[in-house]
Amino acid sequence: EEEIARRAALVDPNVPLIGYRRGRVDVTLTGGWSLTIPGECSEEWEENGETWSAWFGGRTIWFTSWSVSGENDEALSAQEILDSRPWPDDCEIIEYEDDPLLGRAVFMPFEEDGHTLWNLKGYTAVEGSFALCNIYLQDPADREWALEIWKSLRH
Repeated sequence: EEEIARRAALVDPNVPLIGYRRGRVDVTLTGGWSLTIPGECSEEWEENGETWSAWFGGRTIWFTSWSVSGENDEALSAQEILDSRPWPDDCEIIEYEDDPLLGRAVFMPFEEDGHTLWNLKGYTAVEGSFALCNIYLQDPADREWALEIWKSLRH
């Protein structure tokens, strides 16, 4: 990131910029899901191909998806899926709906290596499938940015 910033500082600000990653980018993910992220993010898939991540400037996004069915192989509804997920008792629950998507998230602090960081843990579900989007932040003021990223999930 430091090298990118150093090189960018050398560019005349009056010159028109080029490059498809100067704006938002739609990322195709597992299970028929997609997410819109800032173009400056670096991305990678974990070796097993199940978890995707992106990061830039103290912000990190992690994504994983699953298909689920009930005891008789029937597709579970989005509401049943969200209701089956564990939720902390001491956090504000954030609800989101964009038919057919249902979402539920919490925004909470956590400790890592003696530092307080922030986590938006958001599940989004459709019938028979759900995704977990964990967004980690260094600054709690980035909450609205994290909510915007999470709500950009599509199936």
